[in-house]
Amino acid sequence: MAFLREIRAKRKSGKVYSYWVVIKSFWDKKKRKVRQRIIHNLGTLSKEEAKTIRTILSLKGMPKDSFFTSWQDIKTKKDYEYLAPIVLDKLWYLWELDKVTDSGRILKVPSSIMSEILVINRAISPTSDLKVCNWYERTILPELFKIAPDVVNPTRIYRNLDRILLKEEEIQNHLARKVKDLGFDDLSLVFYDITSSYFEGWNCPLGEFGLSRDHRKDRLQLLLALGVTKEGFPFYWKVLPGGLHDSVTVKEAATSLKKRFPIKDCYLVMDKGMVSKDNLDFLEKEGFSYIVTIPRNQVKTLPDFPKELLEDLGKELEEEEKKETPDLKAVMEKYPYFTYLLPRAYFHELKKQGKRRYIFCFNPEKFLEERKQRKEKLASISNYFKRWNQELSRAKYTKDKKSLSKEIYHYLAKRKTENLFTIRLMPKRKRIKKRTITTYRIDYQIKKGKIESLKLSDGIYCILSNLPEEKASSFLVSSYRQRRKVEVAFSYLKGFIEIRPFYHQKEERVKSHILICILGYLLQVTVEYLLKKGGYNLTFQEFYRRTSRIRAVKLEITNIRRKGLKLTEIPEEINHLLKVLDSEEFTTENFLEGIEKR
Repeated sequence: MAFLREIRAKRKSGKVYSYWVVIKSFWDKKKRKVRQRIIHNLGTLSKEEAKTIRTILSLKGMPKDSFFTSWQDIKTKKDYEYLAPIVLDKLWYLWELDKVTDSGRILKVPSSIMSEILVINRAISPTSDLKVCNWYERTILPELFKIAPDVVNPTRIYRNLDRILLKEEEIQNHLARKVKDLGFDDLSLVFYDITSSYFEGWNCPLGEFGLSRDHRKDRLQLLLALGVTKEGFPFYWKVLPGGLHDSVTVKEAATSLKKRFPIKDCYLVMDKGMVSKDNLDFLEKEGFSYIVTIPRNQVKTLPDFPKELLEDLGKELEEEEKKETPDLKAVMEKYPYFTYLLPRAYFHELKKQGKRRYIFCFNPEKFLEERKQRKEKLASISNYFKRWNQELSRAKYTKDKKSLSKEIYHYLAKRKTENLFTIRLMPKRKRIKKRTITTYRIDYQIKKGKIESLKLSDGIYCILSNLPEEKASSFLVSSYRQRRKVEVAFSYLKGFIEIRPFYHQKEERVKSHILICILGYLLQVTVEYLLKKGGYNLTFQEFYRRTSRIRAVKLEITNIRRKGLKLTEIPEEINHLLKVLDSEEFTTENFLEGIEKR
């Protein structure tokens, strides 16, 4: 290997001068040792010249793709959002969504790819259909698909939405099969629930006024019925008019589950909003097993409701809470009536009624939370009435009794306490200057009987199931507690995926929009599931926050006319996450070169 060396010499005059030579090592066979010889005499060099020649000489020992350039010759052309889109692209093909969303038609932008673009957009950076093109251009997807951003326009997007809706039932059937084929989950436990969302506009036939979970009663609503597996994978959904009651949807959902999906032994897990005598009779007649809860006011009417026990237990828990380090478990151990499952879950099986089992559950932490919240709410309302009375005492004009009564009722209704107070308006006449006005004092009393009745509901819930006694009570409680999977699904759809509000006015477009959102959620759940399986309990949002910092940068080296993709520095923690997702190849030079060569 050749290298540069500076030779320093001293003349007879005493002046020291230097020159530079290129030296190469060689093996002297006669003397049997490594020696060096000068192969080039370069004369005098400046520091910069010496540094440049050293760089050139070092290239010989470097990889074949090494080259010599300058800072000015390196051009940064563009940077792309990289890791999250590329990982979701892999999961899209893992679920074989490319096959089930393919229209079978020859199009400039295939239906499967257009659908994938919309789904990935919803999963990581939800935006309106009109702005998808701008988002798409900022990601690695145009390089991956070799589809220019300008052809991903609103016209093609709307046409694709119309096409994909025709495959909705096929997609649902595909997901139900595929979740089992992948070994992710099965359909033995199905969580079913309803949520609402609202429209911006008034023309969609699905829109009806109804119960709004988003506190937007002023807007037309629609309902989304959703079925997910115990690991949270969605496989069934139905879009319904917003005026329907939740319980009305149960029969249709149960019938669809039975007819369309490969289900043998399936347990439907639902919340109390789905419970009605008619629904339970229907499910039993059709051979469905269910795990539901019943409203608290019904729990207290059960024959063996433990009223006295709850009163005694409540007093002890409130006393225990006053201690510096309360031990709720120690208090609960004094009551062998309850069986321990979790710190927030104790249970006792009540008397069976026919084939229906009742599992009475108690959460001591929730009990104290509800007691505290009620006390604070009642104190807040009392203080509000005191301030209101002070304002009324300073009134300068006559107050209308009917309007004041209505105002008080609306306030209490807003605080959900209209049944907890007895209100009387006491007239009070006073003279201001030459006028006599009538104002009022609000005389309010808390209904202690109602409060005591409510206290019996604190921290309790009751599970109702028709499963045989071979299924332990603990299984029923654990299964019901997993219903949070469907609640999380709704939370993601409304939050990160931004399913609401709906700006589409055509019924078909609204349904297509929801389909895209649910597939986006499916990819998110898959990331979370694989990470959890690998030991990382991360939400998709946290995964995206970490990986979004990794950019793919398109570079151009002008002096050698070379272009290519390079990634920004990848922290070790990201490499670990990619390993769990079996996506390590996405950071290799070969993969990046493959994108360029497509």
